[in-house]
Amino acid sequence: MADNFKTINQEFLDRYTRAKNRSGMYRHEHEAIRKYLRPNTLGFYEATTSHKTQGDRRTEQITDSTALWALDTLASGLYAHILDPSDRWFSLGVKGVPFTQLSFEMQSYLEEVSEKIFTVFADPRSRFAQASKEMLLDLCAYGTGVMLNEWDGDMKLPYFRAYPLSAVHIDEDHRGMVNVIARDFPMTKAQIEGQFPDAVFTDAMEKENEDFSYIVTHLVDPLEAHTEKVDTKKAFVSTYFIDSENLVLRQKGYDRFPYKVPRWSTLAGEVYGRGPGNIAMPDIRLLNVMYRELVQSAQLANRPPMFVDDDGYLLPISYVPAAINFKTPGTTAPETLRMGSNFNITLEVMNQKREQIAKTFHVDWLLRNRKRERQSVLEIQDDRTEMLRQLSSVVGRFEAECASPLIEDTYFYLDRAGLLPEPPAKGVPLDVSFTSPAAKAQLSSKAANIMQFLNDVSAYRAIDPSITDGIDTASLGQELATLREAPKRILKSQEQIQQAKQERDQMAAQAANAQNAAALAGALKDTASAQAQGLGQI
Repeated sequence: MADNFKTINQEFLDRYTRAKNRSGMYRHEHEAIRKYLRPNTLGFYEATTSHKTQGDRRTEQITDSTALWALDTLASGLYAHILDPSDRWFSLGVKGVPFTQLSFEMQSYLEEVSEKIFTVFADPRSRFAQASKEMLLDLCAYGTGVMLNEWDGDMKLPYFRAYPLSAVHIDEDHRGMVNVIARDFPMTKAQIEGQFPDAVFTDAMEKENEDFSYIVTHLVDPLEAHTEKVDTKKAFVSTYFIDSENLVLRQKGYDRFPYKVPRWSTLAGEVYGRGPGNIAMPDIRLLNVMYRELVQSAQLANRPPMFVDDDGYLLPISYVPAAINFKTPGTTAPETLRMGSNFNITLEVMNQKREQIAKTFHVDWLLRNRKRERQSVLEIQDDRTEMLRQLSSVVGRFEAECASPLIEDTYFYLDRAGLLPEPPAKGVPLDVSFTSPAAKAQLSSKAANIMQFLNDVSAYRAIDPSITDGIDTASLGQELATLREAPKRILKSQEQIQQAKQERDQMAAQAANAQNAAALAGALKDTASAQAQGLGQI
């Protein structure tokens, strides 16, 4: 008899039920979006314990793929411009201290740590690229995306995984940040035994065969919200349980909230976001209906209905090439039913809808027409800045709800595992700075302004060389290096700069002394020679 299994306390059930009921209010809208934009993901009305839908066709209602293309273009564009895999898209700093005012040792440390964190994101084993793209597809379609970030003790590396929104229920705290998440997923009895070997099953579960499937829920919520005792002292409680069996499989904890739930935008009082998919749904539905009507109209135009004499033809009449149809002698020729249809108007309206869908998903900004001639650096920067300005609110929210927490969590995991270098100063509160392409474009603009200033100074230097006396060239080089994001390992510290200046001054002084000594020696030699010739005697 399995009489010592652990049951679920009421606090967990209440929190899970509240989050599940909240997600149910969005189910109808999300399912409509899924059918047209994310057809290959799990449906919102499908039983998550069932595997019957695996391998089924899911695109029956889609006749025009414009919306799918626009969604993928937007998600790919955001990934390239926000989470650029080829260029580090974030930086670290010290809270309350500008980066340029930090010591050279601290700047070098922050850069080295930033590179180690970026290496984690670029490592194929972490699956950050795959998870990010899947999460961005849901974010752009539904307005809400979900990604898990956990530490893998075997690989000694954080790993990332995206989950379909249909299997997730979320809730938020008083500040509007998601801090409760419940994820439902199917597992067979054999899989449960493998993942939770210490779990004690109920009598009913003991009697089931190994292939019997259950709904397992992973609930993560803050420890401070619990009044009853839980088996962890960490900041967030992690509980795996089976609601139908009233059974807790495992309870542990997280130091940091492991799920990242970015939202496109939210209405007042709503927890789930709303994205371009919500806005484009009327146009998407109409476009698919019009495409079906256009195909039917084309079929009617190519193979219109026919009028034939009753009992005059041997049916069915064949339309295939080289077919032979038999008729009674004297029967009149068949007549076709011609119906008025203007394909040009239909195509024009469909193209308008396609263009509107593309604009809703910002495709017109991501795929702007390029100049045939070569663009200058400033023109490219202006184009990128103008494009990202349209998405500035989305980028800002993505930074707060996903990008910055991802970097902070990765830093925490690496630091706890001892994989980061020792900081030059203990107890310094670090600050994560999300360096978006728009911010980089602004830095590049400042660097361009400095270069333009130097060009102006060079033009006036021919008139008055003293114009450059007011420029601190050492500080100028450091500032340009910061704006251009040059690696700190190729730069000198302030102490090294001062030492090099002192050595340069000493060498200049020695050269001047040597020159003076040579001149004095020459003068003495000339004097001695003159005396030898009696030129100096009276």
